[in-house]
Amino acid sequence: MLASRRQFVSYGLGCALAGIVPSKKAFGQEKPINIGHQLDISAYQATYAFALDLGAKAAVKYINDQGGIAGRPIHYVVEDTASDVPTGIRKFRRLVETQGCDFIFGDVQSGINLATNPVAAELKTLYFPQGESSAVTGAKSNRYVFRLRAHSGLQGQASMSFAMEKLGKNFFFIITDYAYGHAFVSDLTPLIEAAGGKVLGKIAVPVNTDDMLPFLANVPQAADVLFSVFVGPDALRYIRQGHEMGLSKRARLAPWGMIDATSLAGTENALEGMHFLSQSPRYLDQVPDSLRPFVAKARELMGVANDSSLVSDPKRLVASSYYLSTWQGIFMLKDAIEKVGWKTKADHPKLIEALESYKGTASLAYPMGDFAIRPEDHQSFPQTAIEQVRGGKLVRIADIRADPKRVPIEVDLRKQSF
Repeated sequence: MLASRRQFVSYGLGCALAGIVPSKKAFGQEKPINIGHQLDISAYQATYAFALDLGAKAAVKYINDQGGIAGRPIHYVVEDTASDVPTGIRKFRRLVETQGCDFIFGDVQSGINLATNPVAAELKTLYFPQGESSAVTGAKSNRYVFRLRAHSGLQGQASMSFAMEKLGKNFFFIITDYAYGHAFVSDLTPLIEAAGGKVLGKIAVPVNTDDMLPFLANVPQAADVLFSVFVGPDALRYIRQGHEMGLSKRARLAPWGMIDATSLAGTENALEGMHFLSQSPRYLDQVPDSLRPFVAKARELMGVANDSSLVSDPKRLVASSYYLSTWQGIFMLKDAIEKVGWKTKADHPKLIEALESYKGTASLAYPMGDFAIRPEDHQSFPQTAIEQVRGGKLVRIADIRADPKRVPIEVDLRKQSF
């Protein structure tokens, strides 16, 4: 089920407000550490924004309840980008220049991330984008940008060996016509070809296309694997209309955004057998045994049930590949700030240097497992999974992780000045 603006405001910003704006009484006169979130509350990707906000505010509340960061409370502020690039940039500036934020977690839309990257450097503000285009931590990045989420190239590299072995060698892309979809084509095509496969072409469908049948009619018969990239209602339209055309008889692989936070009810037949990349399984019983206690506790603190529904509203699903990303990011900030003795933005250089070689170990702080940030481009390499719809349920069938040595480094950010 997808988030409306009213639902987002009600659930995402109205809950646990005391944990977001800590009382001075609880912390004395300690100056808050301001963390902002440039977030799509009201438009196309609000479903994922809801999950990112849920994880962030739960981490803030938990940390504040435990005494804050180095004894200082966290003040958490959100600004709505409405999935619009100029608005996203303006809201980033507002978070920094008006709200006084020291650190900002970014929108899930890669176009907004890419446009914001240079502004983060201009304003000397650490930025943690949540979009998944590989370009965000590529040549257009800078020293103030870090990403914990796996981007399109990492997802592709980690999944291609599985796909080539299990699904077929002739690939065809069906994507939404914006940066996220095109990034998968450019990143995965050389990987497929290097492994002996063949890319037969692509179809780019405009966002919010109601009738996809004229596009889907152009899928070649020789395609063994259909790699699709859509989000929100477009994803459901593709799945349903593709099933009507018989495309569900082919092997189908897609990134997690396709059905994250979307009920499988009513689409079980169309989804059966489809494979999805996943950053964290929807169902708690599908989380690896070593991580399950940490994920279970994080879900408890966020009010998320075993099936990724909200405890307070069982009809509402939380995007399971997103909600832990901001949770982990805020805990990473806490750890790094305390280790280097960060006080103000004047200390950003030593904080950046610490983050450039940061490693996280599976724990409540990092419930998605061990990870490391690559020093050169500030990109993390988390473990992901492949889930398949079996009997109407998403079942984890493989754990995968990209090999950093096989992912090109476009820029060495350490050579840039602060």
